[in-house]
Amino acid sequence: MAQISSVTLQVEHLRDVLGIGTSRPRLSWIVETDIQNWYQSGYEIESCNADGKLIVQTGRIESGQSILVPWPFAPLQSRQRANLRVRVWGLDGSASDWSEVVPVEAGLFLPEDWRARFISPAWEEDPSKSNPAPYL
Repeated sequence: MAQISSVTLQVEHLRDVLGIGTSRPRLSWIVETDIQNWYQSGYEIESCNADGKLIVQTGRIESGQSILVPWPFAPLQSRQRANLRVRVWGLDGSASDWSEVVPVEAGLFLPEDWRARFISPAWEEDPSKSNPAPYL
């Protein structure tokens, strides 16, 4: 029996998404199937936390689009993490299993996110003496 073999989700064409520079990254997926002339008729996207608990889902969206689909949820905040997965349906009624989870972590979006303290040794330096460089 012909079936949908797999769905591979990507975020901005990436599988490993750490520090993405946009709060609304676009999603794409590749469907592998041995069904002749298969066309997508709909999709559903879910976001889960690290424990696998569902946070938000789109519900089924009737669309054949699978490349650079607009971000369907609230914009990501700096350092926010999301675990995404997708499933699709074909015009013939076939349905895929959920894709593997793709973790997404937002980068630092705001100027105040980029503040830090200088790293220095735990003792006062004596500039009149030759001292080896401290390990920091």
